[in-house]
Amino acid sequence: MRGTTMAALTIGVGLAVSGCASDAGYGDERALPATSARPSATPSATATPQFLTAAELPSKQGPWHAGEVTAGLPDPTYACLADALPAADSSSRTFTGDLAAEFRETVVVTADQDAAMALVQRVATAISGCADRVEGNNTSADYSLPDKLRGLRVIGVYFAPKDSEYHFQLYGVGHAGNLVVVTSLSDMGRATEAPRDQFRFTADKAIATTS
Repeated sequence: MRGTTMAALTIGVGLAVSGCASDAGYGDERALPATSARPSATPSATATPQFLTAAELPSKQGPWHAGEVTAGLPDPTYACLADALPAADSSSRTFTGDLAAEFRETVVVTADQDAAMALVQRVATAISGCADRVEGNNTSADYSLPDKLRGLRVIGVYFAPKDSEYHFQLYGVGHAGNLVVVTSLSDMGRATEAPRDQFRFTADKAIATTS
C-alpha cells in the first residue's frame, strides 16, 4: 500500500501533486519536511548557513538519520514548493526517520533582508495554494497564522487519497536577515496525528540556528 501511495502522490513527468492543510499528507516528490539560546549574528551573503542536527528534530518520528548538507534543493522537490525556490542560491539537508518520515531543511541566501521577506511571501503563497493545484486526491487544507517570532509561517498540508493511506506535510517558512529557511516534515497519518507544536518549535529553531 505504501508504494502505491507514493506513486500516486509524486510527480511523474510534470504532474504536480500537493495540497495545503487539513486531513492527510505526502506531496509530490519531483516537482514540486537544542537550544534557542544560541547567539545569532546578522547573516551576510557570504555567511555559511548552519543546519539542524538529528537530535533537534521532532522525536515522534525518530530516530532520525541526517544526510549531508548539499548544494541546491532536495531532490526530488515537493510539489508545494515547485518553482518557488532558486536552486542556485540554496543548500539543503534531508533527514530520514521512522518508516516513511522525512524532514527537510533548505536555506536560501538572498541579496538582502527585503529580498528574503519577498521570497518568504512567495514560498508561503506557493504552499498555501497547492491544494488548488491537486486533482483527485481529496486534499484539504488549513493555514496557520504567521508567528510574530522571526516571521515564521507554518502551513499544514494533508492528503486523503482514495483507497490509500493518509499523509501529511508540515511546512515552516521564515528568514534570518538575508537567509530564508524552509523546513518540512512529511509522514503517514491524519491531520490530528501531525506533531504541529513540535514542528513549529523545530522550524523556529532552524531559523535561529542558521545564522
